[in-house]
Amino acid sequence: MYNPLNVRLRLNRLFIVFAIIAIILITVSCDDKHQHADNISSADTIYLNGNILTMAIPETAEALAITDGRIIAIGNVETINFYRNANTIVIDLKGKTLLPGFIDAHSHFTTALKIYNWANVSAPPVGIIENFIDLLAALLEHKEQHAIKKGEWIIAYGYDPTALEELYDITINELDPVFPDNPVMIVHVSNHGAVLNSLALEAFNINEQTPTPYGGIISRIKGTNEPAGLVMEAAFLPIYRTLSKPDEQALLGSLFRAQMEYAKYGYTTIVDSSTLQKEFELLQQAAVNKQLFLDIISLPLFTDIKSILDKNSVKPAQYSDHLKLGGMKLIMDGSPQSKGAWFTQPYLTGNADPDNLDNTNSAWRSEPIMPYSKFKQYYQYSVNRVYPYTPQRMVTLQSTLSFKSTMNSKSITNKTNVMLWSIHNSCALLTLISLKSLGLSLVFLATMLFSGVMHR
Repeated sequence: MYNPLNVRLRLNRLFIVFAIIAIILITVSCDDKHQHADNISSADTIYLNGNILTMAIPETAEALAITDGRIIAIGNVETINFYRNANTIVIDLKGKTLLPGFIDAHSHFTTALKIYNWANVSAPPVGIIENFIDLLAALLEHKEQHAIKKGEWIIAYGYDPTALEELYDITINELDPVFPDNPVMIVHVSNHGAVLNSLALEAFNINEQTPTPYGGIISRIKGTNEPAGLVMEAAFLPIYRTLSKPDEQALLGSLFRAQMEYAKYGYTTIVDSSTLQKEFELLQQAAVNKQLFLDIISLPLFTDIKSILDKNSVKPAQYSDHLKLGGMKLIMDGSPQSKGAWFTQPYLTGNADPDNLDNTNSAWRSEPIMPYSKFKQYYQYSVNRVYPYTPQRMVTLQSTLSFKSTMNSKSITNKTNVMLWSIHNSCALLTLISLKSLGLSLVFLATMLFSGVMHR
């Protein structure tokens, strides 16, 4: 017998069953097609119609959704539209490729804060300097544009003699006549040294009686002991430390511009290598002020790590407002660009050996920047003091020669799982075997390209 009430109840039950099935299907579909975070169902921004590289499986996607700066879902356009609402910003990639943010493996972010007030003397394509005349003209133009007065410093960056027509270093003979009243410092492209005029050399008390320090280079005028201007590696370290003392407020004001230089090329994480104490404190202040929008990983120089840890309540490997102390930079030798890298074979073009003032030492292969005993002390400190906080301890080690002569004893460390971050290291199979016996592993950075004309 027909009963409208029974029919209605049956229809209601059927609707509930279908509704439950639909919910299950939607849930399964979401779990299968979307990569959710915290069950968020709407996005601040959606990117679609592009070739999106996920660096995961699947390797590509057509669209992605973002909320509060985090990716909440990836998939095809139909799938990602599930996260769209009236307030969502939709960006049509129009077939372009979108990648995850790049991680800068090794640069000097705190130096980038300063060079806005320095002259650019880089060779093409970074700059336009091709010879000494161009270089001197750039310094004069910088002096005029910045109204630098008598006695004030003129500082430049990007200097690379191997890229100049002369193919040798500029000296006080060229600089002094043009700048008799201003100390001039032209920082080498490697950041491991500089050329100074006579007033600048005098300011740092470098003269004929100044001995060349272990692991350092002070070029001399041919046939004399008078400094010619070039100061590199260990001899440059005291000068480098003074470069970290400019006006704090001026540097804080440069933070946004410096970060944008990285961001416009896709970098979202920056490694600040060789951070000094004053620079680390500046970065801490920037973090407190919420001025960092990129992640900064600081690797303090071995000379400053102890004072940084003693004077600041900071633990390695922990981000705080985009700033993290990621480890320590420990230097064994110099840069290939400055011929300070310690090789097993002589440089093809020789170098200005501190003990051979005629600049014709064809047997030059450089030397360590410090004695092994001192290197061992710094390394042991880094393992004992810096890395117990990190699950994978990391020390940045700059070396070019095989570790055979420096890592020749297990007594250098009794720790395991220490990652050795090696910069421009010429490393052989025997080196890898030696490192394995010490419980060390290597991370190679392939972000630097050096001219081969100086190397065999």
